[in-house]
Amino acid sequence: MLIDNNNSENSIYMKNAFSREEMDFLFEGAREIRTKKNTLIYEQGDILKHVYWLADGLAEVYLSNNEGMKQVMCYHYAPSIIADVSAFEEKKTILTCNAVKSCLLYKCSIDTFYDRIQSMGLMRRYLKLLVEKTQTAAIQLGSIAMEDCEERVSRYYNNQLTHQQLADLIGCTRVQVTRIINKKYKKKA
Repeated sequence: MLIDNNNSENSIYMKNAFSREEMDFLFEGAREIRTKKNTLIYEQGDILKHVYWLADGLAEVYLSNNEGMKQVMCYHYAPSIIADVSAFEEKKTILTCNAVKSCLLYKCSIDTFYDRIQSMGLMRRYLKLLVEKTQTAAIQLGSIAMEDCEERVSRYYNNQLTHQQLADLIGCTRVQVTRIINKKYKKKA
């Protein structure tokens, strides 16, 4: 389910809809992975074969192209299931997930994960989670395409991101974000 820490209309924080006990069962026997900051978690291709449980840390999912352009799609805070909605093939862009902070992840084959989801009767909740993530991605892309930088800063400002993370998410520069925040939100002394 999407986490809305600040009651904003759109949240870019992704979390799962399962209890700790359910997650333990879904990822039982999964390979444990510990990453440092700025470590690659997955690139396009691997996400069609595996599902990840982010048990601790922060990860970002982004698209990039051959020219080096990068667009952050979302941030995952623990506990979160990542690498599920993003399993699409696109020749012009590459989907990547990096650790923003040190992370503890569990990697499970997608076949095993789906078998366990079905055996526990959790498919409806899992599909709801996928729909919510897809809706969030569509809203995110729509805001980048249709809103100016000031509107995008206003939309995502209360989501506790650094100015650089916010800039990466909304397609502006960090300087633009800082200027808008100072103008709109900082009180003059």
